[in-house]
This record gives sequence, structure tokens and C-alpha cells, in this order.
Amino acid sequence: MSRWLMAAAVVLVLVGEAQAEVFSGNEFLKWCTNTPEGTELACFGFLHATAEMIKLVREIGTDAAFPCLPDNATVGQYRDIVVRWLNEHPELRHEQALAAVIISLQEAFPCE
Repeated sequence: MSRWLMAAAVVLVLVGEAQAEVFSGNEFLKWCTNTPEGTELACFGFLHATAEMIKLVREIGTDAAFPCLPDNATVGQYRDIVVRWLNEHPELRHEQALAAVIISLQEAFPCE
């Protein structure tokens, strides 16, 4: 299975799960700062799936305001960027985590 097809499948699963329960930036920040213990894997999984979805949307072509993620960026970098952004914007943590991820990555990796 190609990387893009797998990413699309993961995103569809996440979207289905998200419809059942949308989580906030507050919850996501806890996942990414390892509180409670063992949630870091969920943080990395969500970030990886989101990054793959962003790359897929860019590859198919769209005018949407998505970040231009560098090929050599790591999920750890994405986590650092999102955690920093959530810490710098506590007034927005009640919003959906997916929005925080996309906005923070857009600010860090704008398309030229």
C-alpha cells in the first residue's frame, strides 16, 4: 500500500473517531507532554497522520491554506511546534486540536 493511500486510510479512521469525540487543544497538550503517562504515542500518531494528510492534500492540489511541510521534518519537530504554540495561545486551547495543529504548522512552515 502506498504511503499516501495509507495516510488517507488513517485520516478516514481519525475523522470517523473525531466525529464520535472531538478533543481540544487542552487534551492534546496533555497527550504531547506525556501527562498522563503513556499518551505520547497518541500525540505522535495524531501528528504523523495529520502531516501525511497535509502532504496528500498538497500533492493533489488545492488552494486551501495548508502548511508546506519540509520532507526532512520529524514528528518530534511537529510536536515541539504544536506544544509551543498551545502554550503561547492558552486562550485557544478549548478549540479543536486539529485546528491547533494545522495553524501552528502553517505558522512554522508557510508556503512561499
